[in-house]
Amino acid sequence: VPELAVILTGTSLVPEQPFDLQEGDRVDITVEDIGTLSNGVTTV
Repeated sequence: VPELAVILTGTSLVPEQPFDLQEGDRVDITVEDIGTLSNGVTTV
């Protein structure tokens, strides 16, 4: 990955309804040769 590169993690897919993130869900984003960013979902 070149220095100052921007990595986008969005998608143009639209999931079927209802589709909500729930407390306790985990969102993982993996980029080959870089690693995985993992975020838990919590209600605030």
